[in-house]
Amino acid sequence: MMAGRKRSTARGGAIATTVVALILLAAYAFSGPLIGTGGDGATRHERSPTGTATPTSAPPIAHDLAPSAASQVLVDAGLIDPVASGLGAGDTAWRVDVPAVEALLASRPVDDRGTPLRYDRDAFGQRWADVDRNGCDQRNDVLARDLVQLTLREGNSCVVVAGVLQDVYTDTNIIFERGQDTSAEVQIDHVVPLAWAWQHGASGWSEIERQQFANDLANLLAVDGRTNSSKSSSGPGEWLPPAADHSCEYVTRWVFVLDRYGLAVGTDDRAVIEDTLDRC
Repeated sequence: MMAGRKRSTARGGAIATTVVALILLAAYAFSGPLIGTGGDGATRHERSPTGTATPTSAPPIAHDLAPSAASQVLVDAGLIDPVASGLGAGDTAWRVDVPAVEALLASRPVDDRGTPLRYDRDAFGQRWADVDRNGCDQRNDVLARDLVQLTLREGNSCVVVAGVLQDVYTDTNIIFERGQDTSAEVQIDHVVPLAWAWQHGASGWSEIERQQFANDLANLLAVDGRTNSSKSSSGPGEWLPPAADHSCEYVTRWVFVLDRYGLAVGTDDRAVIEDTLDRC
């Protein structure tokens, strides 16, 4: 009788183990495969069926002519219109809708506070959070949007490891290669800097609003690293892109972001924006 009970117990344990294994297998199949972790430690879901690191198809780079793909948000907002430039087949120029931008700028209150507020970067939340919940952090989203001739990390459809940037701040083409000594050559700029926004209204926002602002693709551009460092937290009154041909688009984006988040603007910044729009 004892041996019979042992065999029965063993058989029951084997059945239970099999059931648990089937449940775990079904749960894995439902959730989908997971692909490693990013630099921020966030586990990512695979976004492509292959996951191979092959260069994506991309249009040829029209040096000094084609603007960054990031300008699409301004097209969608009706603030700039793509028009044939007459410079050659396939070339593109951008025409700023100056009255529309001026109207947005006029709606912004003036803030010329004399004593700067103490800036707190941590108040803007996680750096490069996946606020749009597409499975990739915002840094890689911007690189994938603004670079051409992309190469993605093998087995991870989020991480951009190489590409070419046509920089709208310097009008030069920059080769991007991910690495400890090379990644900084292409940086992600907050067009309206966080520290500037902090002084002009963001200090009174909720943490959720600040994190959204810090990761908003409309306010992010992949740009030349050294030029971005020289800009720091300056407003238009102190800094405009060295490539003057892109100043119209730059201040247009500034005004769009100010209006989008209800930010105030200083007198000097307003004056430079207005002067730039007069020449667009």
